[in-house]
Amino acid sequence: MIYFAAALLLAACSRETLPVTDENIEVSETKTYTVSLKATFDPETRLSFDPVSGAGTWASDDQVALFTSQGNLVVGVIQSGDFSVDSPTFTFEIATGDRIDDGATAYYPASIAVEDNPNQIVLPASYASVAAMNRTIPMKATVSAGSMAFQHLASMVYVSPFTTAPSYPSSGLDPQNVEFSVPGTRPITGKFAVNGTSLSSAGDNGMTVSAPWALNEPYYFCLPAATYDGGFSLSITSGVFRTHAGRDVQFAFYKKKRSSSFTAAQAHLLKMPAFDPQCKEFYLTSTETDWSDDIKSARMIQTGANPISFMGALYSHRGPRGDRDLGFRILQGFNLGTDWFNVIGGRNDNNHASYGENVGNIYGDVGVWKVSLTLDNGNWTYTTDRVDNEYHHDQLYLVGDFTNWEQGRIAMDQPVGHNWTTTVTFASDVNVGWKIYNGSWKVQWNDGHIDADHMSSPVSFNNSYAPDGTLSLPAGTYDVFFNDAAGWIMFEKK
Repeated sequence: MIYFAAALLLAACSRETLPVTDENIEVSETKTYTVSLKATFDPETRLSFDPVSGAGTWASDDQVALFTSQGNLVVGVIQSGDFSVDSPTFTFEIATGDRIDDGATAYYPASIAVEDNPNQIVLPASYASVAAMNRTIPMKATVSAGSMAFQHLASMVYVSPFTTAPSYPSSGLDPQNVEFSVPGTRPITGKFAVNGTSLSSAGDNGMTVSAPWALNEPYYFCLPAATYDGGFSLSITSGVFRTHAGRDVQFAFYKKKRSSSFTAAQAHLLKMPAFDPQCKEFYLTSTETDWSDDIKSARMIQTGANPISFMGALYSHRGPRGDRDLGFRILQGFNLGTDWFNVIGGRNDNNHASYGENVGNIYGDVGVWKVSLTLDNGNWTYTTDRVDNEYHHDQLYLVGDFTNWEQGRIAMDQPVGHNWTTTVTFASDVNVGWKIYNGSWKVQWNDGHIDADHMSSPVSFNNSYAPDGTLSLPAGTYDVFFNDAAGWIMFEKK
């Protein structure tokens, strides 16, 4: 259940402070009594948590924190047997001699309040469950004329439920956390001073919020209202499995980034569209790439969806370590540059991919090899296939109806042998023919069919004229990856 901005109406109708005690009753300083507060929704500050219906209700175990005239923090719980999803009754135990004055501060949920400090709250950096995080939506109320109308203190990012889980390269390595992070200097966790309904950092702050991985549950990440110049990232990670060089190492199954600035406004809901959390970004490394574990020059191209599979091709040859430098390893895009802890390699007994810092090389004698990777949970596998007909070109071009063919051809870059890339922008939707060629119409790849549902395709090499491929994509900018040895091309929308 989701909890919207609410008005708490004091049980008394007068403007007097509460409670009022019978002067004829002698009480000790430790005696307490109950104050009941009625809760109803305040539509002026209501924030719709359900992005479709906007529905929201109180839960029977909701709690509200309130500061009394003596500065004591008391917690109100919903009165047993009198729960209403629209207007429940909250009860508070108040010490004799204490009272609730106009101007008193209250917070929802009670867990964010700080003892002895009504002008500060704490936004947690981690939560025990998704449900706990989704109930920690910070709001504040000030007692005035016998009522307390809550207002939101933050903005929220809504992440649609994950309906599928990412695969993983070995048993025991499964998703555990979902993390929302912001770079820069504007924190999103820790202590915050509260001035009216504005928040400012007050120490012990952090830039990352995490909650356990869960299927079929939405995530609500609270952000203090601000402009976040560096964007954000959303990651699905394993737990910390090793500490290396003073930092914790974990495996990232998926990372979604936004580098551009965005503004999180108070009481606004930022909805993130649903997405497939499966990693689709893999690269090859070998002697050709100086065995770097942080290099993107040899992108693998998706070749299948069920099961999901990828193919790349790269040259294998001996290096400073002789035969030990033959072959390849696979880099996962979200785990680049982790000192070889998160790389995928070969095993001596079969084609099951191994994972971690001590992996072996995927087999490849001297020559150009195609490497195929198939993703299954806990059992990623690979195959290798030698390329006998190797092509060498100084330059390749992407051409088609969108470039006026040869007159507007787009040059492709080759950061490492047989791996070509370029970027193309379509001002409007396209449905055109295309080819890749080296400047001579007798050296061309064609017959590839690309559309919004099939962003990669095999292509055929031909030494004479052949029919064009087809390209049917919506307007936008696309990165293009082409491997002339593997015979595959892929478009990826930026």
